Amino acid sequence: MAEKAIAIRGLNYSYPDGTKALKGITLNIAEGESVGIIGPNGAGKSTLLLQLNGILRGAGNIKIFGTEVEEKNYGKIRGMVGVVFQEPDNQLFMPTVFDDVAFGPLNMGLAKEQVGERVEDALTKVDMLPAMRKTSHHLSFGEKKRVSVATVLSMSPKVIALDEPSSNLDPKHRRGLIDLLNSFDMTKVVVTHDLDLVSKVCSRVIIIDRGEITADGLAADILNDRELLAKHDLAAD
Repeated sequence: MAEKAIAIRGLNYSYPDGTKALKGITLNIAEGESVGIIGPNGAGKSTLLLQLNGILRGAGNIKIFGTEVEEKNYGKIRGMVGVVFQEPDNQLFMPTVFDDVAFGPLNMGLAKEQVGERVEDALTKVDMLPAMRKTSHHLSFGEKKRVSVATVLSMSPKVIALDEPSSNLDPKHRRGLIDLLNSFDMTKVVVTHDLDLVSKVCSRVIIIDRGEITADGLAADILNDRELLAKHDLAAD
């Protein structure tokens, strides 16, 4: 049986205004699984994703490969869980693409030579090596998305968590993203409204609505259940 990559027990989270965003989430994700998390707007999907490496912190227990997500372990946890934000401008803040992708490995304390190797490898995987010396903010949206993925790959994570990875991508770059995600063998957690991407990338789907898990099963079963999708405002028109 595969090792538990993610184990969540009784996770609750409320926004500062008191709104409950997550209500008693309990969930296991095995090493190497590719899991799509879907649900209507405001369901708590992104909030859950940001709990995985401590960006947000709720009440309850989360373990990543047996290590508890708590402040004293953040360095280790963030080396294991790479989060790719929906908006790449929230991820890219350094003078050049190289600097953005090197940021994580440098903070892991790697030697300069190792950092360079990690940057080149990550940018090669996302087909952005020629942009290495460019400024991230001069890139197209699709290029920024790919560099954002590279900033996570350079840390060699065991889990990659992506928030709406296909949003605002043109068809060509969306297809490229799907191929890229399918080339990864690490555990993948994908929050998205893009059900077609989920069908091509994920073997398992979880529906979250109003902060609770309302369905969890094989992607094919859930994505073909039109009544279930409609109930959660996920059915195509």
